[in-house]
Amino acid sequence: MGYSQEAINKLEQQEANLQAQHQVKLTKINATYREQKGVLETIGKTFTNSFARLVSIDVIANQLAMTVRNMFNQIMNSAKSLNAVMVDLQIASGYSYKEIQSMMLDFNTLARKVGKSTEEVATAANDWLRAGYEGQEASQLVENSMNLSVLGMIDSAKATEYLISVLKGWKLSVDEVGEVVDKLTVTKCSVCQVIGIGHKFKCG
Repeated sequence: MGYSQEAINKLEQQEANLQAQHQVKLTKINATYREQKGVLETIGKTFTNSFARLVSIDVIANQLAMTVRNMFNQIMNSAKSLNAVMVDLQIASGYSYKEIQSMMLDFNTLARKVGKSTEEVATAANDWLRAGYEGQEASQLVENSMNLSVLGMIDSAKATEYLISVLKGWKLSVDEVGEVVDKLTVTKCSVCQVIGIGHKFKCG
């Protein structure tokens, strides 16, 4: 059975319409896919950036926490050391704890004046007290130790040790020890020269 040309043309037109409809749907599907892909990529980038920021924030937070812990530990260690020095001072001087606290205020003032720590000044005071010096003499000798430490760029404990050696070895008075340090300030003698100058305070 044959088909008329009109029927064939009609079938061809229907097929063409179907293909056109399929093409439109396919185009829409592709457009939707590209749109959804773009959204997913944006979400992915946002998530990645957010995650990176969170990681950075976490790292910074951990660093800050570590810094705070270290500072706290330093403060606690310093407090323990200072308390130990105060106990030593109390033993060496026979003063009450309240009197030692008052002394510590003076030590703090001197420490700020010469750029040293309160603990260094208190330790020097303890060394001078144990060497047999008290009251105003001890205070004067502590300041001499700090000045020598700053001038000679040496440890304050070593400066105290040197001055005790000079004072005891040459049988100097407290005022003469001050002259030794003053002489050092003027002439910029080395610590070794100071120890060797004797009672005439000659450097070089």
